[in-house]
Order: sequence, then C-alpha cells, then structure tokens
Amino acid sequence: MAYIGHLCRCGHMDIHHERGKGCRGGAHGCGGSCRKSPKPVVRPTFDIKARPVETVREPGTHIGDAVNTPRTCDCDACKELYAELTAQSA
Repeated sequence: MAYIGHLCRCGHMDIHHERGKGCRGGAHGCGGSCRKSPKPVVRPTFDIKARPVETVREPGTHIGDAVNTPRTCDCDACKELYAELTAQSA
C-alpha cells in the first residue's frame, strides 16, 4: 500500500513527527522541529520482493494493520489527492 502525507523541511514524512515535539527519534527521527509542506505527496510502499504495492490508504487511516501505527493525514488536500488517485484507478 501507499499512503498520502506531507514532507517536512527535514525530508521526513509528517507521520514521523509528533505534534509539538518535532521529528521522533529512532530510525526515522532527526530531532528537528520542522514544518510540513502544505502540498501532499504519495509515499509508495513495497512488498518483500521490492515490488510496489499499488493500493493507497485512505486519509485518516492507520499506516499498518495494527492500531498502534501512525494515522495518515486527513486534511482536505490529502483527501482531494486520494479522490484523484482512486478515480483514475476505478
């Protein structure tokens, strides 16, 4: 599956940032308190054999199947991009 989100000035996706705390630590964290771009982007994901997974997660849903995974952005711009992408594949 792919997901829609926003890139931050540090280059990480917005799901790697906690509100008010900046970029999370760990493998994806830079520790910066950067701002996200208003324009959403599609972040592709890949299966175990490095093939792209074509399904796009709906805005506001969890990235993974577990409830403790981050939720994708559900702003109007992300919803609009999702509608455009899913209309093309319908």
